Amino acid sequence: MSCTSEPELVSAPTGVSLLAGGSAVDGGLAALPLLGIEDRWSLREAHVALVAKCMQEAGFAGYSFVPTPFPRDRLEATSDGVELLIASADQTSFGLVEASRHQPDGPPSDEYFNSLSPDAQNRYADALYGSGPLEAVEDDGAVITRPASGCLTMAEQQLYQADDYFTLDSQRSLLIAGIGPSVIAHPEFHRLLADYSTCMSAVGFAAASPTVARQIVANRLQTDGATQESAAFEQNVATADAGCQGEVAYGDRATRIHAEVVADAVEQSEDLARLVEVEREALDRARKLLQE
Repeated sequence: MSCTSEPELVSAPTGVSLLAGGSAVDGGLAALPLLGIEDRWSLREAHVALVAKCMQEAGFAGYSFVPTPFPRDRLEATSDGVELLIASADQTSFGLVEASRHQPDGPPSDEYFNSLSPDAQNRYADALYGSGPLEAVEDDGAVITRPASGCLTMAEQQLYQADDYFTLDSQRSLLIAGIGPSVIAHPEFHRLLADYSTCMSAVGFAAASPTVARQIVANRLQTDGATQESAAFEQNVATADAGCQGEVAYGDRATRIHAEVVADAVEQSEDLARLVEVEREALDRARKLLQE
């Protein structure tokens, strides 16, 4: 994706989480115009390296950035930005309490950026993001923009040298970004969540979806911290989530709905086949760069 930030989990109150970087389900995603995750990781590493070189040449020797790896248990899946949060039958934790005990302090560049003077911080931002106009691709009211200059864009252009790369990539990004909302809006998904919510209410939790079940635990963490009581509470909610998912056949029903939505997206992606050719050419450049 053009000039993107690190993976970000966005809570969707009606049931799915939109998570860049991987999907736990493959409902026909291989038919979408996408390279495999390992290849996209190589492209990402090469882009990071080119940005760092550009920033250092601009006078910011302390610039660094370590991209967050894609989850290793999803490397064989193809990312469509949708995580259905399907529980295993023996699930007893979401991992939220444990993860909260190992939170990083922030991206490696933060300390360096904060050490700069206000004037240098402005020059740093201009070097990284550019200070000129934005390029934009719009489709059905949605817009993706990127700076016309700056190290992020320059690095992207060094890797992806086709003139229409930004347009094609943006069109694909918008198409894929629509999959999650389309799943959420699907009438069958609404019925599935209603069944799940009824089950969770019966065992004492007001959780309208697996996403909300996790948010209940996150709220407790924010209030009480990663205590033993919070861990016990998480176990209770996670166990209830797994039980209710099993009772309403959440995994099978959600995957079926997801596959139907993806099939529609595949039909709309026929004009984007050339994008994969552009990315394969970029991958050759990336591999050479990473071997230097």
